[in-house]
Amino acid sequence: MSDGVVLDVMFPENLCGGFELAREIGKTYGHMPILMLTAVNSQFPLGFSERDIDSTWLPVSGFLEKPVDFRLLREEVRQLLSVSEAEPRAEH
Repeated sequence: MSDGVVLDVMFPENLCGGFELAREIGKTYGHMPILMLTAVNSQFPLGFSERDIDSTWLPVSGFLEKPVDFRLLREEVRQLLSVSEAEPRAEH
């Protein structure tokens, strides 16, 4: 069984909280598939995308813009989990 996280970027108390949490998840659990589901690009003209993924600064597996079609979200999660199952798991 694989684990994964669907994570928003903006939290009410911290507009960058999702980025910070993604880094903490990486430090704590090693590689864990994280899908950023966000409206940050519609709120702020920052243009975050797949090109910003970085193992240190933004250790996520992908981005989806909100609002998102549920079928697309389901397929992205299925794909991330199938890739994760193929990778060796780190022991904690």
